[in-house]
Amino acid sequence: MSRPVDIAKFGAIYGGAQKNAGSAGLTLVIVRKELFGHALSITPSAFNWKEQSESDSMLNTPPTYAIYIAGLVFEWLQSPLRVNVRIDASRPDGPGGPDSRPDGTGGPEPRPEGTGGPASRPDGTGGDVPG
Repeated sequence: MSRPVDIAKFGAIYGGAQKNAGSAGLTLVIVRKELFGHALSITPSAFNWKEQSESDSMLNTPPTYAIYIAGLVFEWLQSPLRVNVRIDASRPDGPGGPDSRPDGTGGPEPRPEGTGGPASRPDGTGGDVPG
């Protein structure tokens, strides 16, 4: 999703939606029709692309909320806002360049001391990355 991809170069594209196109529980699969019907007899129906296509991907209960959120993300990707983000990312100084912070230093804002990420404890200890 970070750049256009010529999907004609691939027989199958398989990806998880979490973090990129919505919440966990949704898989995005794009398959050429000529690859349908080649599944082994032991292949579970969830991975048999022909069966999935014939049932409109409803062999199992679909994750409706995850599909809804992904739809919103895909709409946003086509929006003027997204186009502006792409243009901004192509600036000569790039995202995170000298103009990206009020002090002109560029790069991400420094972390407050004691915030080391997911391993941090409520008292602020642990999780800090040295260096």
